[in-house]
Amino acid sequence: MFTFADLMRQAQGGQAIDNIAAAYGLKRTDVEKLMMTLLPLYSLGLKKSLTEMTSPATVSDLLDPDKFRAAFEDARAAVSPAATEAGRIALERMFGSGEAASVIAEQAAAATGVGADVVSKVMPTMAATVFGGVVKQIEESPFAPVMKAWSGPTDDAASPFDVLTNPYKDAMKAFLKGYAEGKPKKKSATGVEWPEGMETWGKLFDAGFEMNEASRKAFEKVYGIKLG
Repeated sequence: MFTFADLMRQAQGGQAIDNIAAAYGLKRTDVEKLMMTLLPLYSLGLKKSLTEMTSPATVSDLLDPDKFRAAFEDARAAVSPAATEAGRIALERMFGSGEAASVIAEQAAAATGVGADVVSKVMPTMAATVFGGVVKQIEESPFAPVMKAWSGPTDDAASPFDVLTNPYKDAMKAFLKGYAEGKPKKKSATGVEWPEGMETWGKLFDAGFEMNEASRKAFEKVYGIKLG
C-alpha cells in the first residue's frame, strides 16, 4: 500500500514534482520541502475527515474522482482551474475553513522560504495530485465496487456488499463495519482513531513523512490540539 509521498513520486509518470516546480517557478528542492510539510497535514486532515463520516459514500464526495484522477495522470490537468478548485474545496472541507488553509500556507512558507502566496497556489495542486493517487488506489482495490454501489442510487432492501463475491464479501464487511456498528476508540493525540474494523483502511492515507515542526505548529493552530 502506497504512502502519499510514494504517490507524489509516481504521479504524472514520475514527473509530478518537477512539473509542479516548473508550473510555479520553484526549484525541485522547494517542492520536496513543501511535500515534507504539507503531506503529513493532508494525511491527518483526510483521516480526521473520514473517521468523522457516517458512510463510505462520502469518500467520493470529498475525493472528486474525475478531477483528481486526471491531476494524478496529467500535469496540465493538475494545474487546471477545475483541479485546483476541487483541491481547494477538499482542503477547506478537511481543515474546516479557507482561513485554516491560509494558516497552513504561512507555516509552510516560514519553514521552506517559499512565499506564502506561492504556497497557497501549490497546496490545491499538490492535494489534487496526491488525492488522484488515492482515488486510483481505491479504484484498483476490492473496495471499488462497494464505493460505486454506495455512491449511486440506493435500494433500502439491498446491501452494497452484494456487489462483492467471496472471498471479498466477508472480508469487506469486517473491513467497513466501523461505519455501520463500530464505535470510535479513545481519541489519539491528533484526534484520529479508526473505528473497529477500519484500521487497515487508514493505512492508505499515511503521509510517508514524519510530521516536522512546521506541520506540528500548523496542525495545533488549525485544530487547537496540543501535540506532545
